[in-house]
Amino acid sequence: MNEYGLSILPDVTGKEVEITSGSRAMSYLGYHKKEVGSNNYITVTVPNKTPGSTLYIVPVTMGAMVLGGTGNVTSAIIVDNIAINDNVITLHINEYFKYIYPSFAVFEVLGASDTTESYGIVLSDATNYLEISDVSKAGCCVWCGNVTINGSWSIPTTIPGWQNAVAFVNWSSSDAALMFDDSTKTISCYQVVGDGNIQPATVNANIAVFSSDFNLELPEYGLAIWNANGVCTFSSKYAPMLLAGTVSLNTNPGTWVSCPVAKPMIPVGGVGAMKVWSSGGRAGWSECGIKMSGNAITGGAGRYMNSVTDSNMNRSLVSPVSFPVLDATNYF
Repeated sequence: MNEYGLSILPDVTGKEVEITSGSRAMSYLGYHKKEVGSNNYITVTVPNKTPGSTLYIVPVTMGAMVLGGTGNVTSAIIVDNIAINDNVITLHINEYFKYIYPSFAVFEVLGASDTTESYGIVLSDATNYLEISDVSKAGCCVWCGNVTINGSWSIPTTIPGWQNAVAFVNWSSSDAALMFDDSTKTISCYQVVGDGNIQPATVNANIAVFSSDFNLELPEYGLAIWNANGVCTFSSKYAPMLLAGTVSLNTNPGTWVSCPVAKPMIPVGGVGAMKVWSSGGRAGWSECGIKMSGNAITGGAGRYMNSVTDSNMNRSLVSPVSFPVLDATNYF
């Protein structure tokens, strides 16, 4: 036990959580799919961002293949740069081709409060739940479990705020790459077998699902916090998001980067495109998913796309996505 802070036992996780610092509220802010504009850029303005929050994106599709692109050769169209400036998200595409539609989900993590109150509960480096004025901002863990992803697994439709759900996943396999479909809330698992044959894979994973924009249920016993508007913005029935840091993918698939904790949980998605086989002058290409081994992550072969003339496309690319990292030991 720590000398200060809060200790709660959420119904959802069934594991005691100590909230001493790093506690954050999160909120899903929508799904975006947009055509590439002029100068290879896509710009999305997020109108409902909370002042002081940090935006993150969960990539759904960051890479595609064009048969007959620039110069009438096959091209890998990849989001090769991501910039987030307050509520404006800008994606740059490595090569211009109009009919490409990168897609991603957006959510925000509320910042730590600098308010000094003369009464109530104040936690260092934590969201002040008394300041949250809108119930849609009161994001929390609504489902938690250890599952076997046998090819695919979908977030249960019975959870509150299903349409706003974001899955954070911990697994360890140097072979299995995970991707996510935001429209169906489905995680898919792939592996490369033999000489580049991509097949559905099976992996054991710890999954924590966070959601927002629903009315929090009160705990049978524990702690609930209401703001000045009479809205319950914290309920110990649910585990809060406890941010452990961030990690950014290396742009080369197969190059591993370490997360800031030993047992990380990250959101997963489609993060690029890569060559998976080469034979007889042709090459097979797939989208990139995310692999996790121990506490390290990298881009890896996911959903198969197509085969092309090998000389036309030689560069595999991963989008430099930055993910929030949770510590799985807080939930499992």
